[in-house]
Amino acid sequence: MNIEKFQSCYINPTPFLSEVNGLSAKLTKSDIKKTIAMAIAGAFGFIIALLWKDVVIGLMKLAGLWQDGGYENWNAAAIGIVVVLVITIICVFGIIFISRWGGVEE
Repeated sequence: MNIEKFQSCYINPTPFLSEVNGLSAKLTKSDIKKTIAMAIAGAFGFIIALLWKDVVIGLMKLAGLWQDGGYENWNAAAIGIVVVLVITIICVFGIIFISRWGGVEE
């Protein structure tokens, strides 16, 4: 194979990564921690949203507005709501903890 042909297609990414508008764009440890913290906090939020979606669908089934899934009776709905509340509180504390670890201000 002709390596020169492939070398002519290669674009060196270093100039693009080293400077952005004259500012240094180096990746720091705090940037990595902040990115990881935001991703984990987003995952916790996604878990909370999925759990509450199931509660809403369950209550809609009890009200006769939904066909599939849901709760069989109001006792099961009450237990489901309590469980989701506990998991939500745990996830909120997880979001607070991981945000402080990552140094996320918002």
